Amino acid sequence: MTSPEKKSAVRFRTRLAHHLRAKLIAGLLVVTPLAVTVFILSVIFDALNGVLAPFFEAAGIHIPGIGFVATVLLVYAVGVVVTRVAGQRLVAIADELVRRIPIVKVIYTGAKQIIDSVSSASGRSFEGVALVPFPSPNSLCIGFITGAKVPGAWVRPITGTNRATSDKVAVFVPTTPNPTSGFLVLMDRDLLVPSDLSVEDAVKLLVSGGLIAPPMK
Repeated sequence: MTSPEKKSAVRFRTRLAHHLRAKLIAGLLVVTPLAVTVFILSVIFDALNGVLAPFFEAAGIHIPGIGFVATVLLVYAVGVVVTRVAGQRLVAIADELVRRIPIVKVIYTGAKQIIDSVSSASGRSFEGVALVPFPSPNSLCIGFITGAKVPGAWVRPITGTNRATSDKVAVFVPTTPNPTSGFLVLMDRDLLVPSDLSVEDAVKLLVSGGLIAPPMK
């Protein structure tokens, strides 16, 4: 093969490599979100289907997806009931009963408070979003300012010192991709880095592991 033919072959292979890489990347950008969506939906489907499906199977009813449909209908029925006055009273009674169970009440109360805080339908919410130098001074984590003020008099017994301690603000630093768990950090407000992120955008960023970033304003 002559030198021009070699150069032509090299150029062809280079163009082919660039073409394949560009098309594969373009295809991945379309297929990956769809695959992730299908995976998440399949996990949700299996989880919901597994709630009531065993009862139907025990009764000799074998219909694919019947557990999922029954669970969705059950959740819908609960939603219809709790939006009525009588249903709200029943929920209040059940809520009080659950809170009386020693170990369960801790988990239930914590989960309910966090869900109520991030729910847009609730009157309660976090004060705002801030960046927290955690777990080290050279790194920043997304934190939700709870609005709870912790007096310095409360901090002194925790630290075991009698020196004057300034008031702290309670900041919840959630984990990724499960924002319902995390760390409670007591910090001076002036050490927090202000953020324009809304609570909703911050939750999306956390759940997606940083893949879904809010648009620049």
